[in-house]
Amino acid sequence: MGSPRESIMYVGARLEVVAGKQYLDQNGEPLEMPASSPFTFEIVKEDGTVVTTGNANTAGLITFDGRIPFSDEGNHTYLIREVPGSDPTVLYDQTRYRLRVTTSLGSISNPASGVETKQCYIDSIAVDKWNPDTSDWDPYIESYDPADTDKGAIRLDLGDSFVNYGGNIQRDTSMTVTKVWNCDEAFITESISVTLMQNGSAYSSETAT
Repeated sequence: MGSPRESIMYVGARLEVVAGKQYLDQNGEPLEMPASSPFTFEIVKEDGTVVTTGNANTAGLITFDGRIPFSDEGNHTYLIREVPGSDPTVLYDQTRYRLRVTTSLGSISNPASGVETKQCYIDSIAVDKWNPDTSDWDPYIESYDPADTDKGAIRLDLGDSFVNYGGNIQRDTSMTVTKVWNCDEAFITESISVTLMQNGSAYSSETAT
């Protein structure tokens, strides 16, 4: 009798990513999340290819539609970010996270069946947060101890990693006003006060000379 036919079966690994978001007013007080969440998030590869997208529920939990699959060994890098919406009353979070995953392949042989199983393992997970002040990445999760979620995926929880501001948002702006005297010089004063009104109330006052 001949030897059993040899074959290889590949078993991949999967990573489930969850995160949290806060929805606050301009004073930092919590706002009620809309029933139909307008907040969309995505996980993309380094080349911009979208791997999966997700939304925040009314409790602020961000879940993604799919898990990140791995089938080979190596180093894998992804970006996690919010997709800016079009609501003018909302300040969308521009925070970016870099997800770095290292995987390896293990091999298990079964001489009786002639099947060799190659299992992909997630060895390490690290997350960095983009710092716009230094134009560099800061460690956010330096070392993550993977724990099985359902024996088919490893779960990475980023915590409350995103913040959106809504309501009556005051956006920073600048304004320049030039005073032109259109009267007899006898009526010209050394200075005048200019008051900026907001919703019928004095917001800011400046003196022009």
